[in-house]
Amino acid sequence: MTTMRAASASVASPLFARQYDVPVQTAMGTAHNFLLIDDDLWFGRLVRALLAGTPYRPIEAEDGVDGISLLRQTPVDLRMTDIVMPGRTGLAVIDAVRSAHPRLRIPAVSGVDRKEYCLRAAEMIGADTSLQRSPGRAC
Repeated sequence: MTTMRAASASVASPLFARQYDVPVQTAMGTAHNFLLIDDDLWFGRLVRALLAGTPYRPIEAEDGVDGISLLRQTPVDLRMTDIVMPGRTGLAVIDAVRSAHPRLRIPAVSGVDRKEYCLRAAEMIGADTSLQRSPGRAC
Protein backbone atom coordinates (compact mmCIF):
# COMPACT_ATOMS: atom_id res chain seq x y z
CA MET A 1 0.00 0.00 0.00
CA THR A 2 1.12 3.52 -0.73
CA THR A 3 1.44 6.10 1.99
CA MET A 4 1.42 9.76 0.96
CA ARG A 5 2.09 12.83 3.04
CA ALA A 6 1.47 16.49 2.44
CA ALA A 7 4.16 18.79 3.82
CA SER A 8 2.24 21.80 4.99
CA ALA A 9 0.48 23.21 8.02
CA SER A 10 -0.76 20.93 10.76
CA VAL A 11 -4.30 20.04 11.67
CA ALA A 12 -5.80 19.11 15.04
CA SER A 13 -8.75 16.76 15.46
CA PRO A 14 -10.13 14.68 18.35
CA LEU A 15 -9.28 11.60 16.27
CA PHE A 16 -5.62 12.63 15.99
CA ALA A 17 -3.19 11.75 18.80
CA ARG A 18 -1.23 14.95 18.15
CA GLN A 19 -0.89 17.55 15.41
CA TYR A 20 0.17 16.09 12.08
CA ASP A 21 0.86 17.29 8.57
CA VAL A 22 -2.33 18.06 6.69
CA PRO A 23 -3.65 14.77 5.27
CA VAL A 24 -3.69 14.32 1.50
CA GLN A 25 -6.79 15.52 -0.33
CA THR A 26 -8.44 12.81 -2.42
CA ALA A 27 -11.55 12.63 -4.59
CA MET A 28 -13.34 11.38 -1.45
CA GLY A 29 -12.07 14.34 0.62
CA THR A 30 -9.33 14.28 3.23
CA ALA A 31 -7.49 10.96 3.52
CA HIS A 32 -6.79 9.58 7.00
CA ASN A 33 -4.29 6.85 7.84
CA PHE A 34 -5.82 3.70 9.35
CA LEU A 35 -3.20 1.33 10.83
CA LEU A 36 -4.29 -2.30 11.04
CA ILE A 37 -2.03 -4.56 13.11
CA ASP A 38 -3.11 -8.14 12.45
CA ASP A 39 -1.45 -11.38 11.34
CA ASP A 40 -4.61 -12.64 9.61
CA LEU A 41 -4.26 -11.90 5.88
CA TRP A 42 -7.95 -12.59 5.23
CA PHE A 43 -8.99 -10.03 7.83
CA GLY A 44 -6.60 -7.49 6.28
CA ARG A 45 -8.28 -8.01 2.91
CA LEU A 46 -11.68 -7.58 4.53
CA VAL A 47 -10.67 -4.31 6.19
CA ARG A 48 -9.20 -2.99 2.91
CA ALA A 49 -12.48 -3.84 1.14
CA LEU A 50 -14.53 -2.14 3.85
CA LEU A 51 -12.38 0.99 3.70
CA ALA A 52 -12.53 1.24 -0.10
CA GLY A 53 -14.39 4.37 -1.04
CA THR A 54 -13.94 5.95 2.39
CA PRO A 55 -11.50 8.67 3.38
CA TYR A 56 -9.41 6.09 5.31
CA ARG A 57 -6.15 4.82 3.77
CA PRO A 58 -5.21 1.40 5.21
CA ILE A 59 -1.65 0.76 6.36
CA GLU A 60 -0.94 -2.78 7.57
CA ALA A 61 1.49 -4.47 9.96
CA GLU A 62 1.62 -8.24 10.48
CA ASP A 63 2.64 -8.13 14.15
CA GLY A 64 2.96 -5.83 17.13
CA VAL A 65 6.64 -5.07 16.61
CA ASP A 66 6.06 -3.86 13.03
CA GLY A 67 2.91 -2.02 14.12
CA ILE A 68 4.69 0.00 16.80
CA SER A 69 7.51 0.75 14.35
CA LEU A 70 5.02 2.02 11.73
CA LEU A 71 3.26 4.09 14.36
CA ARG A 72 6.55 5.81 15.22
CA GLN A 73 7.24 6.60 11.54
CA THR A 74 3.81 7.45 10.12
CA PRO A 75 1.05 9.75 11.34
CA VAL A 76 -1.98 7.60 12.15
CA ASP A 77 -5.54 8.76 12.75
CA LEU A 78 -7.04 5.43 13.79
CA ARG A 79 -5.45 2.14 14.72
CA MET A 80 -6.91 -1.35 15.16
CA THR A 81 -5.02 -4.28 16.63
CA ASP A 82 -5.51 -8.00 16.89
CA ILE A 83 -4.98 -9.43 20.38
CA VAL A 84 -3.20 -12.73 19.67
CA MET A 85 -0.24 -12.31 17.29
CA PRO A 86 3.33 -13.55 17.03
CA GLY A 87 5.98 -11.34 18.59
CA ARG A 88 4.35 -8.62 20.64
CA THR A 89 0.73 -9.32 21.54
CA GLY A 90 -2.08 -6.88 20.95
CA LEU A 91 -2.34 -6.22 24.69
CA ALA A 92 1.31 -5.12 24.79
CA VAL A 93 0.75 -2.97 21.69
CA ILE A 94 -2.32 -1.28 23.22
CA ASP A 95 -0.37 -0.54 26.39
CA ALA A 96 2.58 0.93 24.46
CA VAL A 97 0.37 2.97 22.12
CA ARG A 98 -1.84 4.28 24.91
CA SER A 99 1.25 5.47 26.81
CA ALA A 100 2.73 7.27 23.79
CA HIS A 101 -0.52 8.49 22.17
CA PRO A 102 -3.20 8.91 24.86
CA ARG A 103 -5.83 10.36 22.49
CA LEU A 104 -5.40 7.92 19.58
CA ARG A 105 -8.55 5.84 19.05
CA ILE A 106 -7.80 2.12 19.51
CA PRO A 107 -10.37 -0.54 18.65
CA ALA A 108 -9.23 -4.12 19.40
CA VAL A 109 -10.32 -7.22 17.50
CA SER A 110 -9.85 -10.89 18.20
CA GLY A 111 -10.95 -14.30 17.04
CA VAL A 112 -9.83 -16.10 20.20
CA ASP A 113 -11.93 -18.81 21.82
CA ARG A 114 -11.93 -17.11 25.24
CA LYS A 115 -12.89 -13.69 23.88
CA GLU A 116 -14.52 -12.42 27.04
CA TYR A 117 -11.15 -12.46 28.81
CA CYS A 118 -8.94 -11.16 26.01
CA LEU A 119 -11.21 -8.41 24.77
CA ARG A 120 -12.11 -7.27 28.28
CA ALA A 121 -8.38 -7.13 29.10
CA ALA A 122 -7.85 -5.02 25.96
CA GLU A 123 -10.49 -2.54 27.13
CA MET A 124 -9.05 -2.48 30.66
CA ILE A 125 -5.60 -1.43 29.41
CA GLY A 126 -6.87 1.20 27.02
CA ALA A 127 -8.71 -0.09 23.94
CA ASP A 128 -11.66 2.17 23.15
CA THR A 129 -13.80 -0.73 22.00
CA SER A 130 -13.45 -4.41 21.14
CA LEU A 131 -14.86 -6.58 18.37
CA GLN A 132 -15.01 -10.35 18.10
CA ARG A 133 -14.54 -12.14 14.82
CA SER A 134 -15.00 -15.88 14.34
CA PRO A 135 -13.11 -17.86 17.00
CA GLY A 136 -9.99 -19.77 16.13
CA ARG A 137 -7.25 -19.46 18.74
CA ALA A 138 -6.92 -19.51 22.49
CA CYS A 139 -5.88 -16.35 24.33
